[in-house]
Amino acid sequence: MVNLEQTVIQRLRWAAGANPLVQDVLDKFEIRQKERANEIDNDKQLCLHLVQMLQSWLLFEQYEEQIKLQ
Repeated sequence: MVNLEQTVIQRLRWAAGANPLVQDVLDKFEIRQKERANEIDNDKQLCLHLVQMLQSWLLFEQYEEQIKLQ
């Protein structure tokens, strides 16, 4: 996906040189690209926290089961 985005940006920059009106499209595309990257990072952090919580819960369940067996 990154390669595709870089290709689009490269072509938009080239087009903006020939047509200044394209600069607005380029600016909006770059802003959206950064927003999307931030969303992906946020989702990644959320998933990591969720995995940590689930691991803690599983450890608790294992501990609770060990106590029942004693």
